[in-house]
Amino acid sequence: MAATNAEDLANRCPYGQRSITGAVDDALSEEDYETAVSHNQAVTSTAINKILDRYNIDVLFFPQGQQYAAAGFPAISIPVGLQADGQPVGLVFIAGFMGDGHLLTLARALEQKELVRPIPDLDTTIAALP
Repeated sequence: MAATNAEDLANRCPYGQRSITGAVDDALSEEDYETAVSHNQAVTSTAINKILDRYNIDVLFFPQGQQYAAAGFPAISIPVGLQADGQPVGLVFIAGFMGDGHLLTLARALEQKELVRPIPDLDTTIAALP
């Protein structure tokens, strides 16, 4: 994937591929990788479940990021604007195991409220394509 992206970074990976390159260059053994994944999933899912249970809530949100990803819980991202360089900014909502319905309901409600959502400039995007 890194090599394919590198052939046309401007179109395939305009904000860089630091995470992909780092993963390709990592010399972690498969056993160590599996151990780390299991540990991260257990710790992250436990922490998220504690928060959901303690406050009796269905959904959490984070500014951009993937702090929740290791838990394997459902998530949805809502676009809310653009950074100065044009990179999109979103809010990430996560729910506990099998909480997909809560996320879809929330996302639909927020969409109806017309949050600050950047309208894509398709003409500029199309003009920039090779």
